[in-house]
Amino acid sequence: VAAAPAPASAPALKCAPPAVVDDPHHAPRNAHPGPEQARIRAQLDALYRADDMRNYECALGWHLKKDGKPHKKSETPDIPFDWPNFAAALKVMIIAAAIVAVGWLLHRYFDAFARFGGPRLPAMATEVGGLDIRAESLPADVGAAARALWAEGRRRAALALLYRATLSRLVTEDRLAVRQGDTEGDCLRLARQAEQAGRTSRARLDVALTATTLWLEGAYADRWPDQGRMFDAIAAWEAQYGPASGARS
Repeated sequence: VAAAPAPASAPALKCAPPAVVDDPHHAPRNAHPGPEQARIRAQLDALYRADDMRNYECALGWHLKKDGKPHKKSETPDIPFDWPNFAAALKVMIIAAAIVAVGWLLHRYFDAFARFGGPRLPAMATEVGGLDIRAESLPADVGAAARALWAEGRRRAALALLYRATLSRLVTEDRLAVRQGDTEGDCLRLARQAEQAGRTSRARLDVALTATTLWLEGAYADRWPDQGRMFDAIAAWEAQYGPASGARS
């Protein structure tokens, strides 16, 4: 039996040599580098391991899912919105705007608001210059009481009685709007205005002028009238007013 011929040997696989790279960092390393070369290689390895030489960044985070799928991350980073602080700031701005608006309305329509409640009568005076002008503070017969005080030498009291009785009648009978804090000059000005408006007569205005003049000259300037002038003033007062009905002695 002829021996089978021996099989031809298969061609051996050959590996191509590695491509030559111009980059010295990827060149084959010397198996036995010198001290200087070893130092340079160590520096290069440390440099390539630094984070600044990487072009990517690893980060761990949480993302909401919609329909079981994660949202696509937007290119703009998400900035959390502080709703509690925004709501508090908005509340402060609304309150400040409301205060400013109310203040402006009060300033702009003050007169209208004042008239909204209807006309209000001013508080009538109960005294002028420290003198009580209420009707109940006067004697029943003012003329007789003033003459008696004058005869007793109480000139100041007699002039004060004549003056406050005059103002009292102007307020109660002629509706003179004498207010708290008005002076003697204010009262005369109001009496003139009342006479011009026809609310009082010229004769009553003359009585007010005489009583006020005698009171100011005597009480403040120490210039007392004589008895004739005083009694003429009392007679003029009685001619216009007479005894007060309902006044007490």
